[in-house]
Amino acid sequence: MEQKVTFSVFADLHYKKGMYAASIADLEKIFERAHESGAEFVVQLGDMCNDYMGSPELISAYKNNRFGYEVYGVYGNHELETVGNTMDTVTPMITNRCDSVKWGTDSQNMEDGNIGYYYFDKGVFRFICIDSNYSLDPKTKEYEHNRPASWGEPEGNLYPNSLGERQFKWLEETLVLSANQGKKCIVLSHSSFSGLWQKCNDAEVVRALFKKANDIKKNTVLLALNGHLHTNHQAVIDGVAYVDICAVRIGWWQGDKFDPYKEENINSPKYTFEYTEYDEGGIEKGKRLRPLSSLTMGAQSLFYNSPMSATITVYEDGCVKVKGTDTAWMYGITPKKINNASLLKIEDSEIILN
Repeated sequence: MEQKVTFSVFADLHYKKGMYAASIADLEKIFERAHESGAEFVVQLGDMCNDYMGSPELISAYKNNRFGYEVYGVYGNHELETVGNTMDTVTPMITNRCDSVKWGTDSQNMEDGNIGYYYFDKGVFRFICIDSNYSLDPKTKEYEHNRPASWGEPEGNLYPNSLGERQFKWLEETLVLSANQGKKCIVLSHSSFSGLWQKCNDAEVVRALFKKANDIKKNTVLLALNGHLHTNHQAVIDGVAYVDICAVRIGWWQGDKFDPYKEENINSPKYTFEYTEYDEGGIEKGKRLRPLSSLTMGAQSLFYNSPMSATITVYEDGCVKVKGTDTAWMYGITPKKINNASLLKIEDSEIILN
């Protein structure tokens, strides 16, 4: 009998107290949706939290979710941005299965947490979780990981959003092993490897590794999922489906401040959202309405009315089914610079691979 796997996926929650409109309720809604859709586990594609150490309420809701789901995540480029968040502290928080996944270390154990890539198996399916946060130090000629208290590559480094030589070797070995074992691979990453939606330095090389594995055994690599772009795209390249997942709440972000929810710019009462306060231990203190303009990124962001996620079913013969979600802009305020209709949904689809 043909095997299949069904899982829930979300990306770019960007939870941090007072920064964005993301909430614990958003995460709980994603888990409820996963339960209703029959998902077997939940994966997140990076930038789940901008302050892991300062967000015990989120980590508990994620790792100890009320449905008992196994959760698996990847590093985004914002995981370490807040002081106090280092790889040895954050890596154990991206999955609640640290002791059962196969890490990219020599021992395949998590060890000190400074390797954030790994894989895990679900029957015939192998989920390969990538850490695309390396860049090349031009002085040492070595690839290094994004540093703590930073959301991007170290100043002066080249080729951001890379995997680095060690991870490349690990990925190639893992894909070849998977082909020889008859595994069907789903690749999870923050950055996109399609080459269509983002300039990712490693995209061409990674696609070549996918092709190498598929040349050994057809349909070894079936699907590559990514976040980071806060948009919805789907494509098939050389027999691999690429699906880009919208952000949970941040529908639009731009570098310059445009104050979309500033009171004097609107003919309406205050634009507010329900804000939950927590103490340092993650215990809820109370709820209150808070102006969106008071958020530290409120002047640069537009938010969705409801959280976005998708349920994906992959069949071993090469069929990928995506059941997405639709939403709307909070208070009807829309981006002005682009056609924003494609941002309001994760598209339902059935992708048949050759």
